Amino acid sequence: MTGRVAAVTEWQHRKAAAGTVALRGGVEPMNRIPHYAIDYYNKAVVSRIIDKYDYAPMDAVRSFLMSETHGLLEDEDNGLCAYPARAIFDMWEAERITGDPRNCASLRGE
Repeated sequence: MTGRVAAVTEWQHRKAAAGTVALRGGVEPMNRIPHYAIDYYNKAVVSRIIDKYDYAPMDAVRSFLMSETHGLLEDEDNGLCAYPARAIFDMWEAERITGDPRNCASLRGE
């Protein structure tokens, strides 16, 4: 191995030993919520989108999966998996209306 490759490999081993694994470009991955939890939220929120806005099923799925709300939900460090599906839907709705899911009344305590 060349010196640079050995140094990168050693760095990756240290990161792995510390409990984090480096991705390409040195970006550490987010801690994702379990697949069964994200599946639950996907089904519950998409169902609410279809019911309230009369979206076609694939449009509702696409709208939620591509939203910032879904990205925040996937990251376990944000703690959104402690919120009910209704609150996550409210976040998606706030994002749709204002452009920012953090404008949700559920998060502000209103």
